[in-house]
Amino acid sequence: MAAQAAITDIRKLFSIESLKNEQIQMIEAILEKRDVLAVLPTGYGKSLLYQMYVPLRRKLSGDDYRKQSGMHDKLNEPKVIVCSPLLALMGDQVNKLNGVPEIRHSTNDDDKLRNGQFDHMFGSPELFVGSNEWREMTRESAIDLIVIDEFHTIATWGERERDGKEAFWKWFGCVGELRSLLPSATVLALSATCTNQVKRRVMKALALKPETLQIAISPNRPNIKLTVERISKVVDALSSGTFPKTLLYCTSINDCSKLYSYLSSELESQSELIEMYHSETPPTKKEEIIEDL
Repeated sequence: MAAQAAITDIRKLFSIESLKNEQIQMIEAILEKRDVLAVLPTGYGKSLLYQMYVPLRRKLSGDDYRKQSGMHDKLNEPKVIVCSPLLALMGDQVNKLNGVPEIRHSTNDDDKLRNGQFDHMFGSPELFVGSNEWREMTRESAIDLIVIDEFHTIATWGERERDGKEAFWKWFGCVGELRSLLPSATVLALSATCTNQVKRRVMKALALKPETLQIAISPNRPNIKLTVERISKVVDALSSGTFPKTLLYCTSINDCSKLYSYLSSELESQSELIEMYHSETPPTKKEEIIEDL
């Protein structure tokens, strides 16, 4: 009952009128130090699960955080690390937390990690487990909750290929080492897309116990559909001014560059209608593109 009352109070910080039953179930589980593995559709509210964790812990422990402002005990304050595969996802989550009072957050800030001056720390797998300095700082930070965002990448990106080739991104396959670095921390593993086979591989990689709470919500929605339509004259459609905002996915930066160059040359004076976004795009440009979307 105490947890439910606290959840009702804390969700108001996030301007949330109500939570789904599954969200409440998962929040209660991590508050009880029970690992959670969840496959939830895009837009379901996955990030709320860990965003609410710190203020909930403070509420339940009876701390008056306002009175203690600037006087935090880094060993006792609840802390969350969020291991995410994409910088764009981290930036989006940090922006969402900017409007929430009483929450301290940071991305890839070694000083704040070292001094314990954070509630949520966002970073990549190669940072948390690939850097010896960060491994040691993470181990000493008394982390309460480890969040693995887009956990399916552990299997799809982090495992060695069957033909013996190196993994696409080897540090994703090492994320499970966070369990040994932080043995008392709870794990919250989140994804929007995952097969049962991948789920089993991730459960093993993260050393999740059989009693782990597993929740899967179907991504099928009646208002979303997949259609295939051939557009005879893409450039004409783009230059008409009525073409909707559209994302074109490419398999490589090289392909992305070729497509961008082609469309830019064809559109000529209207080339500002398109942008190119990939891992090598400058951070300021990435922010501009995301804001325009």
